[in-house]
Parts: sequence; C-alpha cells; structure tokens
Amino acid sequence: MPHLIERLRKGQTWLIANYDRWWNGSMPDAQWWDAFNLWDDLDYTLRFVYKFDGCPIEGGCSDKTPMVCRGCGNTLTLFMNS
Repeated sequence: MPHLIERLRKGQTWLIANYDRWWNGSMPDAQWWDAFNLWDDLDYTLRFVYKFDGCPIEGGCSDKTPMVCRGCGNTLTLFMNS
C-alpha cells in the first residue's frame, strides 16, 4: 500500500505540472488522459482493494490542483479551466 500512495503523490505532481500544457494543446490528449486514468485507477485500487480511507496526498488535495482524490471529493474530480 505505501507504494500506491507514493505513486499517487508522484502522479498528482506530474499531472499538476503538465495540466497547463495539456489544456493549451501542447500535450497530446492521449498522453494526458492515459496518465489521468492511471492516477484514477490507482486511487480506486487503494480504496477498494486496500480499504484506504482519506486522502493519500500529504496535506490533502489542494483546490488549486486539476483533480482531487475520492477521499477529498465524493468521486474523482477533474477541474476544468473556464
């Protein structure tokens, strides 16, 4: 389980770092969504296989991130720029 938590933390860091590139069209959609879907799968696995409750991100998911985990939201949430 600690390995999954570490992967979620690193994955969220990558998604945050690359969100603007994807949003502005300088990153292929497939690359972004593959990473996002993997992050979602890891979050799901952590909760439903290991019965983890809460947020795997140190300090909790920020409202400044493009996504929050299922512990911080009712479901995995992706925030879109307006």
